[in-house]
Amino acid sequence: MFNGDLMLEPTVHFHTIPLKQSDGLLGVAVMDRPKALNALDHTMIRELLTIVETVESDASIRGLWIESSAEKAFCAGGDVRDVTNHGQAGGLTDLSNSSDYLADEYLLDVWLRYCSKPVFAWGDGYIMGGGMGVFQGADVRFVTEYSSLAMPEVRIGFVPDCGGSWFLNHVPKGLGICLAMSGATVGAADGCWLNLADWLLPRAEKSTLFDAVLALNYVSKSQALAELGSILQEATTESPRQGPWEENGERLANSIRHQTPLNVWHAMQS
Repeated sequence: MFNGDLMLEPTVHFHTIPLKQSDGLLGVAVMDRPKALNALDHTMIRELLTIVETVESDASIRGLWIESSAEKAFCAGGDVRDVTNHGQAGGLTDLSNSSDYLADEYLLDVWLRYCSKPVFAWGDGYIMGGGMGVFQGADVRFVTEYSSLAMPEVRIGFVPDCGGSWFLNHVPKGLGICLAMSGATVGAADGCWLNLADWLLPRAEKSTLFDAVLALNYVSKSQALAELGSILQEATTESPRQGPWEENGERLANSIRHQTPLNVWHAMQS
């Protein structure tokens, strides 16, 4: 569908690896714009769309693993420069280039969310803005001790997009409104507590986790997720240390309940 527009040098590398216990393959997508911290330009978005479409349509591919080649970032957001350049190319009267970018970005988030096969995201480093949209679309979201999560577009006057109206409404105690208004950055432990990630694992355990995913023996998506969940529960010996959001969550939740947006903002400052 999108192959004709792809660059000769891909910004997302895709390959497959045979599963160890089940028939079929695991698709692996590696985002590879390290100098830009994997900021999503239109080319990268279209490449990811093509990959998700391939995974969905190819019966031999049983799941999708998404990661980054950049040590500092899973994906640091949408490429604002790319969007600006597209908008300037069309002029003030033609916003089709920018709207096409956003339409494809949002379509990617939807396709990931509703993929019929399990999607695993290794979210090491920055997970922000458009990167949050990709990350939140995964069925199992892993963070590490180096992960930071945020919707920083709020700070330049943009509303939380990329599915933000959905996943921020699943933040406990109604605290999603605080994230939506502030664009605050949260660490890995708080990310799990805020329901923005599922598992906090040390960066050093990535290869062990990946081998466990390859060894899953499953027929259905739900079976794969249940089996991996059991494995991770048994392997996890202690809960992450509380982050500041968890420590102050009850107090903040009580102070913003039934309040106006302005009062919510004042409560976050206290």
